[in-house]
Amino acid sequence: MSIELEHFLKVKMLSDFNTTYEDGYEIIKELFIMQPHLKEEIELKSNTSTCNELIAKHKDDWAIWNIVEVMSFGQFIDLYALFYARNEFSDSYVNMLLPVRMIRNAVAHNNCLINRLKPPYSRNISPCYELRNELLQRVGIPKKAIDKRLVQPAIHDFAALLYLHSRVVPIIEREQTNLKINDVFYKIMIDNCGFYEKNEILKSSYNFVESIVAFYCNN
Repeated sequence: MSIELEHFLKVKMLSDFNTTYEDGYEIIKELFIMQPHLKEEIELKSNTSTCNELIAKHKDDWAIWNIVEVMSFGQFIDLYALFYARNEFSDSYVNMLLPVRMIRNAVAHNNCLINRLKPPYSRNISPCYELRNELLQRVGIPKKAIDKRLVQPAIHDFAALLYLHSRVVPIIEREQTNLKINDVFYKIMIDNCGFYEKNEILKSSYNFVESIVAFYCNN
């Protein structure tokens, strides 16, 4: 889901870019001024990256439409935030990209997402209004449950991923991914649910996240 979302966030940004008078070269020059080490970091990839030919071709002439092909997700988020700071769009979702980055990186490193479902947590979470309001108003989750569960980093980040995936990724791709998510939540995860009958934290966490999955992946 995070890889799909990353791809279609790039598609969205470039599509929005094509509706503006933004200079595709100037915005990258500004980004390099804001992030002095970024140009060097990208060009160092030419030694190992499968994009080495692309880097060699554009290393002194980067534009918004080619640099996205060689950026890490974190680097892309900086560009994405800069573009939407310079251009007004109502649906940029900039405030929700850090949670997506966190869960993407955790998955990429095969981290255990349910390693800690109770305090103290690995980082402090301040859920953005957009996500809280979505879960309260549209998903129908009680405020008390939202306040209790969204402070857990993995739950918060996964909820943000589900929300943005439903907003940014086209329906055809979402339908295929939703089938896989349903298989995980309604088959794999509950295959041996009797083993965890006494684990109230795991059960209540599952029930909270499952209600979000049900809304986004089955509607």
